[in-house]
Amino acid sequence: MACKVSEILHNHLQLCQWQDELEFLCFVLCDIIEPPENRKCQTNQIFDLLRFVEKIDKACEVPHGRIKELLPKHALSKLKCCLDQTRQIRNLVAHHVPVSNQVMKKKQAVTKSAIATLEDVIRKGAERYQVDQVQTFAKGLTLAI
Repeated sequence: MACKVSEILHNHLQLCQWQDELEFLCFVLCDIIEPPENRKCQTNQIFDLLRFVEKIDKACEVPHGRIKELLPKHALSKLKCCLDQTRQIRNLVAHHVPVSNQVMKKKQAVTKSAIATLEDVIRKGAERYQVDQVQTFAKGLTLAI
C-alpha cells in the first residue's frame, strides 16, 4: 500500500508542477492580449489558472480582438482545445484526484502540447504587439520575453 500512496503523491506533485507552468503561461498570454489602453487593472498573477483561462476564452470570442487578429481559425480552435485541457489538469489538482501512471502518461502528452501551443501564441503575440516584457505586480517581477 505504501508504494501506491507514494505513486499517488508523486503524480499529484507532478500535476501541480504542470499546473504552475500552465498558469504562468496563461498569465503571460493574458498580459499580451489585453491592450494597455483597455486595462482597468493590471493583470495580476494572484489570479488562479481558471480565471486566466476564462479571460483568454472570452478574448477568443471578441470579433476584432487581439487573439482573433493574431490567429487563423484552425489555430484559434487549437488554442481553445488547449484551454479545455488546461482546465482538466487544474481540476485533477484541485480535487486531489488519484491518478495512475497510465493516466499520467496521457496527461503528460496533453500538458506538453498545451505548453507548446501557449508558448507559440505568446511568441506570436509578443512579436505582433511588440511586447518585450511582462510585469507581475504581486511580486514586482519583470519577465523579459
